[in-house]
Amino acid sequence: MKCGTLMLPVGALFFIMAHDAFGSCADFGFNSNHLLETQSDVVAALGDKRIKAEGGSIPGDNEWLEDHCLGGDIPSTSGGNLYKVGVAEDDPVDPRKQVGTWEVNGSGIVTYHYATVDYSWALYEKSSLTGGKGLCWESSKGVTVVGYPQSTPTGTCP
Repeated sequence: MKCGTLMLPVGALFFIMAHDAFGSCADFGFNSNHLLETQSDVVAALGDKRIKAEGGSIPGDNEWLEDHCLGGDIPSTSGGNLYKVGVAEDDPVDPRKQVGTWEVNGSGIVTYHYATVDYSWALYEKSSLTGGKGLCWESSKGVTVVGYPQSTPTGTCP
C-alpha cells in the first residue's frame, strides 16, 4: 500500500510524494468535514490543475507529471482528459500525451481511467496554514496521497 507524506508546493505544480505505508487522510489532519461530497466541488478542486508526483521508497525512483484538463472525452462538468507532461509534445524521448481521463461521479468520488486500470478516490480539501488549499486522496484500500494544487500553465489545457 502507498501512503502520502508531506507535500510542498513547487512552482506551478502540485507536488506529491508517496511511500510504502498504511494511512488515511485523518493521519494528515483531514476529517469528515473536509470531504468533498459533490461533483462540482471536486471538479473545482482538480480542474485545470497539474500534479507532480513521486512514488516509491527511493526519491526520484518513480516520478510523473499529469495535467487534469477540463472537458475533452469527459464533459467538463464532471472531469476531463488526463495528460502526462513531458518535455514537449514533439519530443521523441519524453512527449506530452494523453494517458487517460478523470471523472467525478455525483457523490464526489474521482476515478482516474488509464488504458488498463482505473483508480477511484474520495477527495478531501482544507485550507493550509499558508492560505492555500491542501488536498488528500483516499482509496477504499487505505492508499492515501496528499498534495497542494497550483494552476496549470496557461495554454496547457485545450
